[in-house]
Amino acid sequence: MNRPEKTGDSDTAWLQKGEERKYPYNLPWTGVWLGAVIVALFAFGVGRLARNQTGLAYVGLMILSSLFIFLALMVLARRVFFPRVLRLDEDAIYFPRGFSANRADPIRYADIVRMIESNRQRLSLRLMTSRRQFSIDGPSLGSPENYVAVRALILQKASISSSSASEEVPKPGTWRETLEPALQWTEPDNWPRYRTHLVTSKPRLLRLGRTFWFFIRCLGIVAVPWIILRLCGLADSLSSYLPLALIVSLFFTWLHWYGVVHPASRKVLTFRTHGITLHYGKQFADYRYQDVSGWTIAERSFEGRSLDILLLEIRNRQVPCVFPDAETRDRAAKILGDKRVPVNAELKPNWENQAGCFVS
Repeated sequence: MNRPEKTGDSDTAWLQKGEERKYPYNLPWTGVWLGAVIVALFAFGVGRLARNQTGLAYVGLMILSSLFIFLALMVLARRVFFPRVLRLDEDAIYFPRGFSANRADPIRYADIVRMIESNRQRLSLRLMTSRRQFSIDGPSLGSPENYVAVRALILQKASISSSSASEEVPKPGTWRETLEPALQWTEPDNWPRYRTHLVTSKPRLLRLGRTFWFFIRCLGIVAVPWIILRLCGLADSLSSYLPLALIVSLFFTWLHWYGVVHPASRKVLTFRTHGITLHYGKQFADYRYQDVSGWTIAERSFEGRSLDILLLEIRNRQVPCVFPDAETRDRAAKILGDKRVPVNAELKPNWENQAGCFVS
């Protein structure tokens, strides 16, 4: 196994020559022995319990105890006979998979949209793509030097500039995003008010009718278990089940109504080197620029001010984003143009295509 050296000119030479760099990637021996001892204690406890049993109960408990012992041995055997290796080449990172680690799960550098470095419980580097998340565990690499080398090589090969690509790891109990955004903004407060206004401007009777129809459908779905049990002769009369069905249906109807009346919240948008990150409260969504099949900017007015709405078509789904000012709009348009994301002037806000929608 090649022993990696500190990053520097040798790493640049490696990238140019197209060689493969390998790093040991195993669970630390402390964790292996601790896991084996815990599983062995379970096996011992089940075996002690089996001493007071007879017949099938004794056989079943002894089989379970044997399975625990087998699991403890397999944990040790995997660490000794099947060492795992994290491989990096010119195009991708290969995570070892399977018991024998003879398979690899690749992640291309060009697919990495976001990276988070954490040292809260243990040192780790999380790599977010548009479809999956990967985590490089620092202790599994054997030493902090190996971890720093792997992180630097990923940043270098992914052509990502970062002020965090230093020899220092995050301080204990802290975390940070290692990829600096090319552009980041928070949607203005009038965006949720605008979307709410479009809903509340509809006729009240129409809105009440749609809400009532949702309640009826929800009540019908909740009543299905009672109908099945009633046909089997296992349920009481409807009067005993109806209060519960009404409470559950009203609760889901209220959630539906609240979502309709407040259809939009403020998002934080980040344009990065390889993709776009949308931050909704505590939820994140990461997309590559290749996932965006079209975009355009729709201009609307509300409360005497202009709203510039960026419409992104991502995987056959429309994602609206509002700019806080003209400078952010121009910078975002330039980035999308530089990334060769196609403009689709035919895109229209999907809420305006709904019947009865009021557009101001």
